[in-house]
Amino acid sequence: MPSNVPYSLNALLPSRANSPSVNAAAPYTPAVLSLIAQLEPSNPPTQAELANADALLHDGPNSTCHNVGPVSAPTGTTPSITPICWTDAQGVLNTSGNNARGSTAPTTLMALGATFDRRLGNAWGQAFGSEAREFMVTGTFGPQTDLDRLPNWGRNLTTTGEDPFLSNQMVATQINGIQGAGAMSQMKHFVVYNGQNQNLNTDIQDQGLHELYLTPYEGGFVNGRAAATMCSYQLWRDTSTNLPGPVPALTQPSPFGTSAVMTWPLNESHFSCEQPLSLDYVLRDMWGSKALVGSDYPATHSTSAIVQGEDQEMPTQAGYFSANDALSTTSGGGFGGPPSAFDPTGSTCADASGNYEPCTAADAVHVAGIPNNFQGSGGSGCPNTFGCTLVTSVVDGNLPLSLFNQSLARILYQEQRFGMLGCNDSPPAASCKNPGGVGSDRTGTALLPTGSTGQLGTQVGDDAIVERMAEEGATLLKNDNGALPITSSDLSGGIFVTGSSANHNVADPTSEASTGFIGRDAINPLEQLEGFSGNPNAFDFVPANDPDGITVPTSALSTTPDASGLGGLDLSVDGGPASQDTTPVDHEAVHGNQLAPGHTYTWSGYLYVPTADTYTFALQQSPTLPTTLNCPQTGQFNTPPSNPTLTMCSPFTAANASQTSSPPDAVTFSLDGTQLNLNATTANVYGATVPSNPTTAGYTDQGLISRTCATGTAALEPGTTNCDTSQSALTPGFHQIKITVNNATNCVSTPPAAATTANPAVAAVPAPCTLASFRFAYSRVNGDIADAAAAAKGKKLALVFVNDGTDAISTTPNPDPALTGTNISAPTQLSPASTNLINAVTAANPNTVVVLNTANPVLTPWLPNVKGVLEMWFQGQEGGTAAARILLGQADPSGHTALTWPQNATDTIWGYNETKPLYPGDTLGTHPERLNGNGGCTVPAGSTATCPIATGTVETEGIYAGYRFFDREGITPQFPFGFGLSYTTFGFSNLNVRSTSDGGADVSVRVRNTGHTAGADAVQVYVGPPSRQPSGIQFAVRSLAQFAHVYLNAGQSTDITLHIPARQLSYWSQQAQKWILDAGGRQVLVGDADALSHLPLRATLGGRQHGWSHQATICADEQINATIIRGDLVVPNGAWCDLVDVTVRGDLELDHTAGARILGVTVYGDLRATNATGTADPLSAGSNVICNTTVHGNLEVQNSRGAVGWNIGGCGANTIDGNLDFHGNRGHTNTVSNNHVKLNLSCDADGGLRQTANQVRGTVIGQCKRT
Repeated sequence: MPSNVPYSLNALLPSRANSPSVNAAAPYTPAVLSLIAQLEPSNPPTQAELANADALLHDGPNSTCHNVGPVSAPTGTTPSITPICWTDAQGVLNTSGNNARGSTAPTTLMALGATFDRRLGNAWGQAFGSEAREFMVTGTFGPQTDLDRLPNWGRNLTTTGEDPFLSNQMVATQINGIQGAGAMSQMKHFVVYNGQNQNLNTDIQDQGLHELYLTPYEGGFVNGRAAATMCSYQLWRDTSTNLPGPVPALTQPSPFGTSAVMTWPLNESHFSCEQPLSLDYVLRDMWGSKALVGSDYPATHSTSAIVQGEDQEMPTQAGYFSANDALSTTSGGGFGGPPSAFDPTGSTCADASGNYEPCTAADAVHVAGIPNNFQGSGGSGCPNTFGCTLVTSVVDGNLPLSLFNQSLARILYQEQRFGMLGCNDSPPAASCKNPGGVGSDRTGTALLPTGSTGQLGTQVGDDAIVERMAEEGATLLKNDNGALPITSSDLSGGIFVTGSSANHNVADPTSEASTGFIGRDAINPLEQLEGFSGNPNAFDFVPANDPDGITVPTSALSTTPDASGLGGLDLSVDGGPASQDTTPVDHEAVHGNQLAPGHTYTWSGYLYVPTADTYTFALQQSPTLPTTLNCPQTGQFNTPPSNPTLTMCSPFTAANASQTSSPPDAVTFSLDGTQLNLNATTANVYGATVPSNPTTAGYTDQGLISRTCATGTAALEPGTTNCDTSQSALTPGFHQIKITVNNATNCVSTPPAAATTANPAVAAVPAPCTLASFRFAYSRVNGDIADAAAAAKGKKLALVFVNDGTDAISTTPNPDPALTGTNISAPTQLSPASTNLINAVTAANPNTVVVLNTANPVLTPWLPNVKGVLEMWFQGQEGGTAAARILLGQADPSGHTALTWPQNATDTIWGYNETKPLYPGDTLGTHPERLNGNGGCTVPAGSTATCPIATGTVETEGIYAGYRFFDREGITPQFPFGFGLSYTTFGFSNLNVRSTSDGGADVSVRVRNTGHTAGADAVQVYVGPPSRQPSGIQFAVRSLAQFAHVYLNAGQSTDITLHIPARQLSYWSQQAQKWILDAGGRQVLVGDADALSHLPLRATLGGRQHGWSHQATICADEQINATIIRGDLVVPNGAWCDLVDVTVRGDLELDHTAGARILGVTVYGDLRATNATGTADPLSAGSNVICNTTVHGNLEVQNSRGAVGWNIGGCGANTIDGNLDFHGNRGHTNTVSNNHVKLNLSCDADGGLRQTANQVRGTVIGQCKRT
């Protein structure tokens, strides 16, 4: 389907894809060992051999890689090794070639997180992975797996939210999709990269690290089997005193020899790419991952990073992992290098002679290279006092070959695993299962096939997926009186539309994502509302706060300095006589009136200003018109042939990148006799969000350069004047203006050759003469809003589209009285212009709905005055279609926010005035230490106050980030985590919770669509803390334990079962360095948001009886006596157990036991016996016995089979601190007597029950009450 035709597609979601399996021998498989043997034929390998192999360990030339991460391949092997090509993600970001605007742009991942839909996440992963391989991309820098700790972090939009379990699941399902389609996934940014100052140390508590920030990555590595991860820029330290010491740098036995090299200590502060705690101890030792670790750009600080777990250094070819020893003693490293010779935060040190020594030595220098005799290696060949880079260090014996080959093997294995070895052989080797490309075209420049719905890796098929993402992620936050969807009555009464996101599609304005097909990006909500409604005349659009301005109306233009000449400017062509032009100065292909080549056009006259206002003038032109602007060459960021209407930059334009005055600018603008300097936003490869250039389908041409008065910038043309504040604020009256457009000079009839890397000089020839587009527009700070408010009056419905892309505010006055006059970081507020627009329209029309496109939650002080709020996030290339369909009710908004929306600017972990500690030892008041040590303090313009110096971040909130903080402090959010409305309603009933053998629980619930239209809900299961909380352990009030996206027709119901994994019933013990299962007394809550009003169903878990710890003691067909069990005790299925005088410092679990005697036992947790099958304990007296026993939790005996009977207390009194629940035991003889029960006693459906002398403080229920 042509790219300029709006359409709506019903996505046909593919079957779930899964990542390739991991070989048990990885990374040292026979294929990998064969390749390494070919790369290193000498013993020991030579410098040249290692340099060849080393090509995989860093950036390098790759002709088929049109993306940000090219890596060369070693030569001389059979099968051949494929050059690696990494791309920024989400979606493939092609930065050159035919596909610079030729890949599919999805919503931001925040919108995907809001879907709570694993299947959709997997489908998007498949689409993404399929396109990656077609573009010859071998792997993706994504998905971003960081957790959202700060509500205003600029990178939140590319994550899946603030909850670790939601992110764990949504990351894993995407990775399975990406890798199931043949592309590798490199999750980023591992780890503790959450928006704080990355160059200052962050101290993090061990429990918070594991339960929050590592959990999403664990999902990607363990459940998604990710091929790689990107280590981040962040400097950080785990504050636990129970971490082990240094661990071996070789994380598994190596066929290339042993090594005594150890990592740095795990409890030190290091940058992430040098942090062995995460890269080795957690990733390799704890999770057993065989993934490779690549660096962020650039995040490697030393050659020692390979010892700590990094494998691939990007984006340099001459860095620490290279054969180039040119480290700089003056450079700080970073982009532009060369890399620094010193690593102040590292723990590799040398003396003045360049020999290794402990960093505690008085003369020790923290070096970035590997020094001689590193860790007693005996090596001595490095000539530098600051050490050498990787290849030299191996050749000289300062690093073991086994360590080099460990990283090499990890990379080679992933190529083998993904079927990429031998694909460059001719013919391809049998090992090549995944050659990539489109058909036989493996250049990376072939266009995506058009395709159809259901065909992944095609334009239409992938468009359908991202349209569904935008619709499912759309989050309806308020909908009073059914303000949405738009009804036929609304259409009849007229609908007012305003705001910049109405006539522009806010796709995904990031620099690390696909920019989308420009023809699809250009399709905006207004256009689709008019088309899909069947009544285009029902919509009255008045632009306001438009980044491209509005075409200056002829009613504001005059040929005279008074009202007598109103109606347009004088127009002169080629210096001829002037006459009034009664049409707007808007000449575009879309209107069929472009300016003819070979002529110069001059408009002159006056602009009428009715009231004092701040004006921004925009002169928008075809890129083929000569400018003095520095913009990309056509040959660099070419546009797809399928989008011929857009030319990024002409060769002539590129020739004038020096900003000289010759040749002259084709467009000039004078105001009140002064020629003003014009700046511009040019079309570029990162212009996915259409407000970066005028691309309003149906209204203006695509790809125009929008040139505006640039306040305070240097003039580009001699004789021009900056558009300063005094000129921007125009006084009432008539102001003289003059515009010239030269479409005659410096152009030729024959187009020139495009510039190339080999011959850039051809860019200096003139551009071809063509028809040219030109538009004279303006925007007014107050006037546009006043016009919008006036037009909104009397309409049945008003829609205001706003976004946080421009002039949003993320600060608030510092609540610390000692720092009055400063600001601290705060949740985002919309720009004053957007807030003023909302307020003006709501004052004029009470039936106003706000449509948001934001990266993060925003403060909503205007919320009480609007009828509805729809959050579309950054909605991807099909967002215009999705927004229109949602508003018209053609699709249901089923999103549930994956971030908590604060109500106040200080509702943050650093700015809130805590009135109760989060945990013992936490302090009251505000906590600026939680953000850079000073709460993100800044000094606003005009203030004489000063901020405390940023010293680093201390995450004293522990596990209480996101909604956990709100719940713990009792803060009422504006919208809770997981919240989202629908055009229908849902009910929940029939809750049932039952144990499972894996340590978790199954939660069954009936979900019913109780409304009158089809829709979807995000069913959410939360769990509370255990009833007996261990000292020193933090527990959330509630935490998400499971979820499901459920779609139902009106009136339809379905029964679903959601499994709570044992991990969600466990806590991390920093003392034991293990997960501890602790389900006792946890409340289970079911609904559709983290708010009690949205969690109608509740039950209580009896204890770890819903599964047991993998570290539990097992009692199987034996007697245990006079023993303390430090933890849980489990009787496996079919076994008997005899316990006498035993203390169990955990739970006692008997499931399907063949017989039991529990005599004189103390259980600190819960005692649960379910589904007993017999009385086979040879030491018991013909029945199962629980006597003389104290249970500090609950005692539950349930569902015994056949004639199995129980004696509970009849042979010795029991003390139960919790509940005693005896039901479903149908044996002929059951006794419940002499039990001291501090809560409730319940008996039901029991056979032959006798009960006497029970002392119950609570309530007696069922048979025990009647007998």
